[in-house]
Amino acid sequence: MFRLAKMTDYAALLMAELAAGDAGPMPVGRLAESVRAPEPTVAKIMKQLVQAKLVRSVRGASGGYCLCGSSEDISLADVVEAMEGPVALTECGSGSPRSCVLEDPCTLCGVWAEMGRQIRAIMASVSLADLVRARKRHAAD
Repeated sequence: MFRLAKMTDYAALLMAELAAGDAGPMPVGRLAESVRAPEPTVAKIMKQLVQAKLVRSVRGASGGYCLCGSSEDISLADVVEAMEGPVALTECGSGSPRSCVLEDPCTLCGVWAEMGRQIRAIMASVSLADLVRARKRHAAD
């Protein structure tokens, strides 16, 4: 089964929460409460998102985390790649030369690589703003 890691799922939820917020930086405690995740887990994820330059931390009494860019400009692919690295279904589809011992005899390498590119393109077409709109539609139902 092809599946994203739980931390990546949380990261997408956290990024959507930041995109939906308009009250300034959000502290880790509030973010953790909103996605029902332990604070240490949220802190670890936010550190990775800061390193990827998707969010920035704001210090001080009213500090927390906020997006580094517009919610329209940050894609789901950006979040997934920040957490898991390049989108690829197999080692040979990762783009790294000689990353797979089966690369020479394998006749599927090109197929796997193309599928990975298509999945990444789909993720890249979904912005954080799209996730926020989807959340609002879901809440209205």
